[in-house]
Amino acid sequence: MKKVFLAFSVITLFILSCGPKLNTPLIGTWKLDDIKAAQIEVTPTDSGALGGAVDSLAQGMATVANAFSGLATGMASAFLKGTTYEFKSNGTLSHSLILGSEDGKFSVTPDNKSVTMTLDGKDEVYAVKQVDDKQLILTDKDNMDWV
Repeated sequence: MKKVFLAFSVITLFILSCGPKLNTPLIGTWKLDDIKAAQIEVTPTDSGALGGAVDSLAQGMATVANAFSGLATGMASAFLKGTTYEFKSNGTLSHSLILGSEDGKFSVTPDNKSVTMTLDGKDEVYAVKQVDDKQLILTDKDNMDWV
């Protein structure tokens, strides 16, 4: 009887020590391939000659802003390309990049539409734009897609 009680106790402790498991399609290892910034689009107005000049100016500013945004995200993407994120079912996260790796935690909303990653004591919230067997796309607060 003591052996049965001991075996039951060991199994119970093992189950309790494992903690709750997350059931989310994010579980697994994902590799960052690209960072894409949203493009600024200008909708033309219909307000005569002055409106046309304003539209031209706005379109020129949008073109410059998109160019700088593309340059910045291109540099970030080149530096971060190959970074991996491993989401584990126990709510922990391993993040590895060129300069090293760090561990953290993550949580997902019940509808799997938002994930909060805590790395180095900082929370970052991302919208889950797409997740399937082959690809994970997260969108950050600046509307940039992490593919």
